[in-house]
Amino acid sequence: MYTILPIRLYLTAMSLFVLAAGVLCADMVVLQNGESLSGTFSRIRKNTLVFRTSLQGQMMTPMSEVRSLSANKPLCITMTDGQVYYGHLAVENKVQQVLPLNENVSITIEVKDIQETLPIPTSPVASDNKETWELSGGPGVQWRSDSHVPAEPTVQLNTTGWDAAWHLDAAAIIERADSDQFPTYLRAQGELFGKSDRSINPFVSAAVERDLYRNLELRQNLALGLYHSVYGTKDTSADILFGFDFEYEREQNEPGNYDLNLQLGLHYYRRFTQRHSLSESLTILPSMTAMEDLRARAETIYTLPLTNKLHLRLELIVGYDNTPLTNDVNRWNATVGAGVHVTF
Repeated sequence: MYTILPIRLYLTAMSLFVLAAGVLCADMVVLQNGESLSGTFSRIRKNTLVFRTSLQGQMMTPMSEVRSLSANKPLCITMTDGQVYYGHLAVENKVQQVLPLNENVSITIEVKDIQETLPIPTSPVASDNKETWELSGGPGVQWRSDSHVPAEPTVQLNTTGWDAAWHLDAAAIIERADSDQFPTYLRAQGELFGKSDRSINPFVSAAVERDLYRNLELRQNLALGLYHSVYGTKDTSADILFGFDFEYEREQNEPGNYDLNLQLGLHYYRRFTQRHSLSESLTILPSMTAMEDLRARAETIYTLPLTNKLHLRLELIVGYDNTPLTNDVNRWNATVGAGVHVTF
């Protein structure tokens, strides 16, 4: 018997999730009288703030009446004493700051002393092409529509590395569930992207998954293909992927099967001010050997910094399998997760 979970619930949850992320990351101005306004920062000119809100429209306010200001866009910021900064305007611990584009330590300023701002598309600082790695991980909890319990504790590990020629993203999550069949759920995935001056570059990805609630003992994927960067800046990127996916899948207590899939994908990433970030991806895997076989996976991940080393990670994942391994699971499945991660 299929577990009934209408698709409108998935769509509603995803919409609310993305909407909440957008609200949290909107530009924000706090006036000296304590009033807080969210909207879109336009500019500062001759010590006057131009800010647009959905309710009040465009407003012009002297900087002497502004207590603090957060703006997502990268700016060239000129102070009344002639000092120039390149970065994002942000507020940390109720203190006005500039977050430099070269990711150095934030700079404390007086917001009333901003004379003028100009938008800049990219960082004026030369990019650093040396090899760099970031590692984070921590405990969390997740709810899965296929699970037999309301929620399960998890442990997750994420790593990112890059230099001038490549970029690597990898993540692994394990769920503590039935002790007799540990782990009941496991997923690990890594994606390596080549980088060059060309708009089309190669990529390779590998994934391992185990989900006993869906009767999946093991699934291994290896994909090779090309990706096209539709849009890219220091803080935003959008990519289209196309490739071939080689798959091995084994059902519980059954022999394994091999398959060849097409891989079609969309990736979007946006880093906001105050180190908030939002990433979304859609992967579609139509089988090249069985026309009725089709799998898809959509992920939305939002990270919210708590301290310099800690951040909150929120995830919404929707999956689809046109031919599930057993008839007692739904074609659609959803996962909602949250965890506190530390950056090593």
